[in-house]
Amino acid sequence: MLKCTQALPDFNVAYVGTIVDGNVSTNDFSNEAITYKSPNPYILNPSMAVPTVYSDGSYTFTTNVSGL
Repeated sequence: MLKCTQALPDFNVAYVGTIVDGNVSTNDFSNEAITYKSPNPYILNPSMAVPTVYSDGSYTFTTNVSGL
């Protein structure tokens, strides 16, 4: 079976300290079910700069650092 997934970049904008929610699955295309999970943080990013991603692709994100 051919597995074909096209995941385009996701982005969102908010003020510092504001809860942001969204869904990363809205622009992903696949011929099979996708289960999402929280990303592994990049070692140089502040720990508060990692969103919580749920298995359906929905997420929440709050940071107190501007520019992330």
